[in-house]
Amino acid sequence: MVRKTREEALKTKQNIMDVAKQLFCEKGYEKTNLSDIADVAGVTRGAIYWYFQNKDDLFIELCKDMIDADTNLFHLVEAINRDNLSPLQSLREWLYTINESLRCKDNILFIKIINNVLWGNHGSKRIKKMLRDINSDFNKNYLLLIKDAIKKKELPENVDPVKASNFLCSVITGYIMQYVDGAQSDIVDFNKPLVDMFIEQLPKFIF
Repeated sequence: MVRKTREEALKTKQNIMDVAKQLFCEKGYEKTNLSDIADVAGVTRGAIYWYFQNKDDLFIELCKDMIDADTNLFHLVEAINRDNLSPLQSLREWLYTINESLRCKDNILFIKIINNVLWGNHGSKRIKKMLRDINSDFNKNYLLLIKDAIKKKELPENVDPVKASNFLCSVITGYIMQYVDGAQSDIVDFNKPLVDMFIEQLPKFIF
């Protein structure tokens, strides 16, 4: 009976998180309240407080859950076996994983939610800081790989790693948002040629 009760509790919690994910995406973080989530999830508002102290806590756990998903870009990046790859090859393989990541509906929702909070006038300072830290940590990978590529002479020594990584971050972010917003429905099919083109531009960003 105890085991069944625990499983039911986990199922209820997951249901609440799934509903919150959908509503945060559809209505935005600020306009979604716990009563909305409770109504759609078919639970009481008090039931949500059993699992989460407030909306911020629910959002933070939801983000962590989505980041840990096997199909998330964060996970796909870590799964690349870099032992036999050079820095530039690792960077290329990493960006190739965008194709797989963007084919997952949950990742699209995740990106829309993050974009809504980061670039809209929404969310608490705590939420914004968490998302900016996640975004910053992720983008640091561009810089580190480009620096390693310069050290190993895959890129010219006069390449400015900051300028090159900022360029790569900007075009990849724009590329992803074009797809997520529905402006370019076929962009994922051309992921590899686009990535190759972006990589080829890196030697142009010199001191």
